[in-house]
Amino acid sequence: MSDLRDIVDNIRSILYSDVDPQPHKLEVLVNQYVAASESVNKSLRECDDLLQRGLRDEAIQRADAQNLLDEVAMLDFPEREQWADYISICGLPLPPEIEIDRAADLNEAYSVQQPLEPLLRQHRLHALAKSSLPRRIAIMRRIEQQDRNNPIWAESIKEFEHERQRQLKNAVQQAVKEQNIKTLAALEQELRSPDWTTKPAKSLVKQAIDGHTRLRHARARKELHRLQHELNDAYADFDAVRARRARARWNALSAIVDFDASDSQLLDLVGPSIQWLSELDATEAAQQEYDADLAQLRLALDDWIHDRSEFESLKTLEERLAASEAGIPEVERTRLEERYHNFYQMEAGKRRWKVIGAALSVVLLAGVTGLSVVMFIRSQELDQTVASLESLLTDGNLDGAQQFVAKLEVEDPSTFGNPRIQKVRSDLNLAVANEQTRQQNFESKLQEAREIGLTNPSWDSFAAAREVLKSAGEVANRESEVLAFNELGREIKQVEREMIAEEQEKFLTAAQELESQYENTAEDSIEELEQTSEAYARLIEWDHISEEIKRTPQEIHERIKGQIAGLRRNQMQTVMLDRITQAVGNRQAFEKRLTAAKSDSAFSGNRQSQDFASVIASDPRIWVGIEAWNEFIADFETIDLTSITPETAKELIDRSSSLMTDHPGFQHETQVKLLKDILLPVTSRVTDEGQRTDAGVVDVLTNVTIARVFYLRTTDDEWYYSNKQPSEIGGGDFRRIQYFKNLNLDTAGTQKRVNEIANPRSGTDFQWLSPQSAFSREALSLHRSLSLNNWDKTYLTMLTRLFDDAEMDPVFKFQLLRAMLQPALHGSWPLQRAFQEPEDLLATAMVNTQENYFDPDSEEGSLVRQAASDALEQLPSTAKSVEAFETAIKTMQEFKIGERYEWLGWLHLDRKSNWVCDMPERKKPSENESGGLYVIYAPSESAAPEIRSAGNLSAGQIELKEPSGGGFVAGRPVFVVVSQTPLN
Repeated sequence: MSDLRDIVDNIRSILYSDVDPQPHKLEVLVNQYVAASESVNKSLRECDDLLQRGLRDEAIQRADAQNLLDEVAMLDFPEREQWADYISICGLPLPPEIEIDRAADLNEAYSVQQPLEPLLRQHRLHALAKSSLPRRIAIMRRIEQQDRNNPIWAESIKEFEHERQRQLKNAVQQAVKEQNIKTLAALEQELRSPDWTTKPAKSLVKQAIDGHTRLRHARARKELHRLQHELNDAYADFDAVRARRARARWNALSAIVDFDASDSQLLDLVGPSIQWLSELDATEAAQQEYDADLAQLRLALDDWIHDRSEFESLKTLEERLAASEAGIPEVERTRLEERYHNFYQMEAGKRRWKVIGAALSVVLLAGVTGLSVVMFIRSQELDQTVASLESLLTDGNLDGAQQFVAKLEVEDPSTFGNPRIQKVRSDLNLAVANEQTRQQNFESKLQEAREIGLTNPSWDSFAAAREVLKSAGEVANRESEVLAFNELGREIKQVEREMIAEEQEKFLTAAQELESQYENTAEDSIEELEQTSEAYARLIEWDHISEEIKRTPQEIHERIKGQIAGLRRNQMQTVMLDRITQAVGNRQAFEKRLTAAKSDSAFSGNRQSQDFASVIASDPRIWVGIEAWNEFIADFETIDLTSITPETAKELIDRSSSLMTDHPGFQHETQVKLLKDILLPVTSRVTDEGQRTDAGVVDVLTNVTIARVFYLRTTDDEWYYSNKQPSEIGGGDFRRIQYFKNLNLDTAGTQKRVNEIANPRSGTDFQWLSPQSAFSREALSLHRSLSLNNWDKTYLTMLTRLFDDAEMDPVFKFQLLRAMLQPALHGSWPLQRAFQEPEDLLATAMVNTQENYFDPDSEEGSLVRQAASDALEQLPSTAKSVEAFETAIKTMQEFKIGERYEWLGWLHLDRKSNWVCDMPERKKPSENESGGLYVIYAPSESAAPEIRSAGNLSAGQIELKEPSGGGFVAGRPVFVVVSQTPLN
């Protein structure tokens, strides 16, 4: 390409030079240009052949390989015809014509291909990535719109749509089943799109619409109940801004919900708030109308009333303002009366008048007829004399004519006196007088031109001198006069050339000084560059300097203007980049300013403009997701999971589930699943009707065989139970007990020696209250203090007390453990971690509590007691369970749902195309802050967001590092993780 430029530059140098080049050099240059033209034509023919075969991409690739169109433009330079004439005169071969028609066809192919290229690239990438069908179909539709002459796109779209409609059938059914409103909304929009080549089945469209409508109605109705409280709260606080925001949402949802009789209470509750807002709107509208009318009146009063229409307009404004509550201010009232008074006076002073004019013209024509007496001189000699004299006069030989008349007067007085001779003589005298006048005129003008052009020469005098000299030339008719005329013209021209040479020398000196000034001008100073540019502009306007000499200063001037434009562009970019930086943290403002920068001329053709557009198209939904998760995590950090209520637990589950559905990919699913595992037991502590699910525990603890039961245990391990305390008999050596004989609580009596009793001592007597009764009293007391948010520790206390009771009958301990573990664990994740193994062991133990374990003499009862004892021995230690419980509690206290990503700054390229992260002052970290930096984006519209490391924050300093998989795009936010302090 540089060789071609050199060839064309050399040709132009020859054409504009006054000196012809050496023949052999000229021949070499001609051959170079011919060879270049033939090569370009050959390439054009090759590309044209590819185009004719429909291979547009291949033709463009072939042209791009040598920048073919640039070479065509270079070889087809404006002076080409002048060059052909020049070399033709020199007898050298003419160059071939550049095949412009083929170049035009190739250029048209570019114009078709270039808009398609980004779409074709997307089509290929999504095909390789096996992207979703909707995405690929959308791209193919856009390609088909721009490449309608290619039938392949319509066929491909039809095939893809057929497969997509098959997918949509299953997707709609699944979304309806799962009641996924977001998915149904997207499916309905897709099915109702007018872009389908083959319309989807009406039944499928109806299924999507009906399913979406039902869910929208349900969700809208639920939201309306919430908005009713918000509207009334705002009304109570007279917060109009908040109330209007809630009303806007209410009106939007009301359009969705079909109110019926069941909604009357809701509408009654919200009615006062809506009425208050309506009255407020009317008041503000009236005030705005009044302010507008008053402003219009003040503007109208700044001038007098000129006609009836202005008067009527002013009257209308007066009536509207007078009818308002505020009325017309006193100042405006006074000015209004003044304008009315002036108008009435003007109307009274008008008079109509007519002017009638007449023009008379009289033309008087007079004709005078003269009589001429023709004298016939018959003398042949007179005729010849007159003819000779007239011939001399006609030829302009005035000297000869004068000599002829003088001689005639002396030699032939009679003929001389003839009227005809006197007439010719008179003409001669007039001609002589005219000649004398012409000569005087010529001499005068010649002298005037000499004085103007030579005596005190100036640029203006040359033009004036040439004008005067021209008029002198018009009257010159003698050879001496023409010579004098030409000589003076050459003298004036020579003086002008000398002045031009002197002026050019001054110009070149000034240009050299200015160029030196330009070299010392700061490249980044607009003020200095503008001063230099103005100086060059004045230099270029220097008169009497050839365009060839001015060419270099003009080029420098254009370069300076380009520098200034670039600096101003940079300034504007800096301003807009700073505005974007100031919006960091406010996604709406950030998106708005990013959009403004994308379309601004300061970024036109800039890579960053394309990046801004890419970010605006894909990232805002991610910013919404980050805000939603940050808000949820921030709220979550204030909650103690160890004392959470079922209502709060349910709300957290619903919010986390919604966030995972609406904004997936920001947090780990395992953490959300663990959170649900922790919270679900809490929600099960109460039924849908608000009843506690452990109510049966009280029934167990107050059972007749548990609460207030006495017992007598012998050293032979016989257990006797009664609802009465054993009594003394036999002088105190025996104790008698009326014990339960069977499960029906039939009684029988027996007595035992004191030395046979194994009950613990209580003072001077035995402890007769059964261990299960003692436990019942303690457990009931604890249960009365049990609330929905101290479930874990209260049940832990009851269970450890029961597990550690070594005195209790194994059968009763076995039954109490089974009865209490199930509801306790059902409502507690840490209790499940601690006692799930004991519960499983007890649930599978072969202990038949339907056998009569009350009768000490019953062999079956002994077997039941032994089986219960064996089962209890299999249980892990209480210490192990408590340790597991404490570990679970610690997990809950330190539980982290995920990271909160604080918006720190944003990415863009600096002047050297290096990535920078700009931050507003309020966001700049302190020296003791460190951590990881991240960019969060979605690789495609349908993909989940990816969180990529973007470098580090070290001691308050940013160190950017682009992820290996990409992710750095100008306009993309940079986030830092916000530390979460676990709740203790």
